[in-house]
Amino acid sequence: MAGKVEKRRREILKILEAEEEVFIGEIAERFGLTTETIRQDFDYLSEQYNLMRFHGGIKKEQEIAYQEEYRYKFKRQLRIDEKKKICAKAALLVKSGDMIYVDGGSTCSHLLGFLADMTGITVVTPSIPLLMMYAYEGYDKRFLEKGNQFLYLGGQINASLMTTHGSVFSAMLGSLHFDKMFFSCDAVDLKGGITNTDETAFSIIQAVKARARSKILLVDQTKMGLIAHYKAFDLEEVDVIVTTKRLDERWMEILSKSDVSCHCL
Repeated sequence: MAGKVEKRRREILKILEAEEEVFIGEIAERFGLTTETIRQDFDYLSEQYNLMRFHGGIKKEQEIAYQEEYRYKFKRQLRIDEKKKICAKAALLVKSGDMIYVDGGSTCSHLLGFLADMTGITVVTPSIPLLMMYAYEGYDKRFLEKGNQFLYLGGQINASLMTTHGSVFSAMLGSLHFDKMFFSCDAVDLKGGITNTDETAFSIIQAVKARARSKILLVDQTKMGLIAHYKAFDLEEVDVIVTTKRLDERWMEILSKSDVSCHCL
């Protein structure tokens, strides 16, 4: 199934390369699929390749598509309601006294708003957007009032991912242990595991996962059943998955055998 999805999405990219814009209805008819399936394809492709979504279709945006520094900005604007729904559920897993790591992914960027009114927690992150939100949107006062702490992991800046990484990041990370690790990824597959398209994102997750007792994956439905370049986790290494994808019996059976708890929203 995953192979068919990847092949279809590659075909859509080829069509887009030739025609510069494509429409949901036309592509659905061409592949003999529902418009909802193609809409999910368009959402995924726009997020992964910085393409421009418009009502009923997708197109190349030349000024944006090839400027890597815009990647995080556009990923964060996609499926906002879905990502907030995932984060609202994920926040319920946090307990007073927890020290949690929050990844720099666009899905995890919505988590801070659901954590601010908890008590006695410590949030640790390399995310530049989360740092800016904390400093300029009033979260610093809310954290202080509730007895919470916010720790920022410094280091070399990756402007594309809007996160820090590298040797300074690793040195700071080395003195910390987390009760829970919240992270996102680019693809999840039963055989391929949890994978990323970017080597930096992969290296960050690899460094953090050894220091977290519980690993919680936040992932929207467009990422399920796909395989990206860099494998960060085997499925059985994850403790919890929170997703908007309604998983079938095969997925649920395999996750259950791997002791992975799944919250399908």
